[in-house]
Amino acid sequence: MLETREVPIYKNHELDFSRIREFIGIQQEALAFLIDVSPSTLKNRKISVETRTKATPIVKIIHHLWELSGHDENKSRRWLREPKERLLGLTPIEFMQINPKINTPIIEEDLRKQLYGEAMGV
Repeated sequence: MLETREVPIYKNHELDFSRIREFIGIQQEALAFLIDVSPSTLKNRKISVETRTKATPIVKIIHHLWELSGHDENKSRRWLREPKERLLGLTPIEFMQINPKINTPIIEEDLRKQLYGEAMGV
């Protein structure tokens, strides 16, 4: 289970999609597309298990960025918005939006490797 301590995407230890949107700096429709749910689903106060499961790759990305940035939300957001050579000059957000089901796990894996090293899970 992901540690929720201090990561600013939770409210009372529950995922808060408005905070996720703010953290990564995208609109509700874009976040819904990345997670593969309807925009109205993100407005629900009670988040279903299915929606939480679909959001897991994005949540992991945020947790990894939170650690890698030294708990700095602005650095994390900047990383998501800066073009990366290894992503063909796209930003991580742009890369994920091309094909979220394939590309979002690629971003999460890249960050996991940066955080924990190549040997973990490879």
